Amino acid sequence: MRGDLSKLDTLTEHGFRQLEIGFFEAQSLSLVMEFVRRERLAYGFHDPLPRLPSFDYPFLTDPDEEKRATTLDSLRRTLETAVKYQALYVVGHLPSVIWHPKPGLDEESIMALAQDSCSRLASWSEEAGIHILLENVGPNPYFYRAESFGEIFQAHPALRFCLDIGHLHLTALHTGLDPFDFAKKLSPYTDLIHVYNATRETYGLYHHVPAHPSQRPEAGWADIPNILRSALSRAPSCTIVFEHTPQYPADKTFVAEGIEWVKRLALTQ
Repeated sequence: MRGDLSKLDTLTEHGFRQLEIGFFEAQSLSLVMEFVRRERLAYGFHDPLPRLPSFDYPFLTDPDEEKRATTLDSLRRTLETAVKYQALYVVGHLPSVIWHPKPGLDEESIMALAQDSCSRLASWSEEAGIHILLENVGPNPYFYRAESFGEIFQAHPALRFCLDIGHLHLTALHTGLDPFDFAKKLSPYTDLIHVYNATRETYGLYHHVPAHPSQRPEAGWADIPNILRSALSRAPSCTIVFEHTPQYPADKTFVAEGIEWVKRLALTQ
């Protein structure tokens, strides 16, 4: 969605042998997969893939049945693409974003919608033999606590968790949630971690900022060392994806320093 295909070759500069691929329309996806085959890289997929012109924000827990169906169709299409290309996994978002409470909605009704959608996803995952990982997104006043996510993963063992550090940080700022407690409680279900950083201000301007040791929590950034420590505390096995986007004016040295910093953090947990 925000990638620059002319820079594909830079993806291997840091020694990475696995990518996460998502949001590309069909023609661009073909170019990406040619690069992947040429470099003999492993890969997972992120919904939507391929992205249709009509793609909208994911709505797995939306009260609107048509929106939920559209999101499920997108995930099914991405899973079929993953089967075609033998991807390691598929990532989708949970829950739907709801900024403020709405009349007629409560935690019980949103959980029922989540269980219904996730029951279908779990069934598809088992049929395909490919894990579907659900990534935390927000805000949603009815579904943001670790206990809500845990209830889903306990009910559907075929589904696993993708911790998005930036989304967690912004949700914590919005709700007062303890991000370290959240990451620790969901650690047993965590297979994947999306690493980038954000403040309230930078997210709207640059989307995902490359993680870097200069980003201090007291300045509004996510506390990446402590979130990682919590997330990895009981994770049996975990892949870290550097998910920054290209808008932020960072040079190669800044990006490389951040990558090496996160690697050291992960290896010392």
